[in-house]
Amino acid sequence: MTPEEEKDLEGKRRVARLAMAGEDFSTKEKIKAEDLEARRHEAQLAMESSQHKATRQEQERLVKQREEGRRLIAEEKTRHAEQLAKKQAEQMEIDRQAKARRELENLRRQQKFEAKKNLIEDLKGSTDVGLSPIRTLGGDMSHLVDHDSLSVRPNSSQPEEKKVIYRQGAELGLKQNSNRKIALIVTLITVPIILAGGVAFFLNQKSAITNQGPTIPNAKPLIFAEKNLSFNIADKPSLIIYNTINTLVAQGGTANTITNLQMYVSATSSLGQVEIKNVDFNDWLNLTKIALPLDLTRYFGEKYMIGFYQSQTGPKTFLIFTVTETDYAKSWILKNELTLLATALGPFHTSRDFINQLIGQKIIDVTIKNKDAHLVKNKNDQTIGLYSWLDQQTLLVAQDEASFIKIIDAFNTPLPTN
Repeated sequence: MTPEEEKDLEGKRRVARLAMAGEDFSTKEKIKAEDLEARRHEAQLAMESSQHKATRQEQERLVKQREEGRRLIAEEKTRHAEQLAKKQAEQMEIDRQAKARRELENLRRQQKFEAKKNLIEDLKGSTDVGLSPIRTLGGDMSHLVDHDSLSVRPNSSQPEEKKVIYRQGAELGLKQNSNRKIALIVTLITVPIILAGGVAFFLNQKSAITNQGPTIPNAKPLIFAEKNLSFNIADKPSLIIYNTINTLVAQGGTANTITNLQMYVSATSSLGQVEIKNVDFNDWLNLTKIALPLDLTRYFGEKYMIGFYQSQTGPKTFLIFTVTETDYAKSWILKNELTLLATALGPFHTSRDFINQLIGQKIIDVTIKNKDAHLVKNKNDQTIGLYSWLDQQTLLVAQDEASFIKIIDAFNTPLPTN
């Protein structure tokens, strides 16, 4: 038998013995082998020279230092990640609370505005409320005459008999002196009124001749509009401005047209001339006190447009803003989409419970005429608000898809040059 065959046979015998011995024998053999390896290592350490030992110990020390350094770095990274996550969570909580406070404040302002608006509407619809009459001497005399049920008109059928006719039909003869007193009183009342009216008419005519009406500057809208309505908002409270806009919108316009609402302010110079200028975006914010957050409006430009589209279901108000820092504005809007719709459309929306309808709703992304629109629908699956980027620097906030489609067409229509 050759040596190779003997070696192969010995290996097979060893495998057979291990198989027949069982698990306990295998464990003992493993422990025996590990003990033998440990003894060999101790023998090598005892036999090595001092220089070799010092080198080995230095290598072991360096290995331990590297392992300790890696462990410290891993712990530092873990601690830094935990601190960063904690800081981000705290900042997110602060931002969430600030956002909740802003939304609550906006809702409170909107509710106050709605309450005032409803009060004005109720006053307009009430038949018991009216303007107090201006009290004059003539009015007082007329009240006294009516109170006494008298008429100072003489009876034309019997001019020779001076009588006073009562409304009840009874006739009483009065002396000539009483009639003269009544005539004198009427004359004293009538003559000053006629003179005052003549003076006022003369002054008005003179003022109309000397002071020609100022020309309202023509503001170029951001999109094509079939009609332009101008109105003065100087020295007017924000509630009056909103009511004026909503009144003009409620009056409507020609079907399937866009109307631009141009606001201006007037002031009288030291020379007595009336100066008029259009209202830019910052002045519009200050005068209307609209609740658009400063974190967003700081990225807006000076040009803007407010108007309405006359759809089949009625006039729908829309707003267009120019944006100077698009990336920052988009980042803010993506985090506060409902806040944008609530603050921009709230004062002008046709639905009085618009704010309540927004609560809890989700933004739906759609594409209309190759433009991305982000809209909100109510429980009846009706669109109540949307926003869209007409281009990189033009932001639209509208009420429904019909307005959006018309505005896209107007945006793509070249503006007149004159």
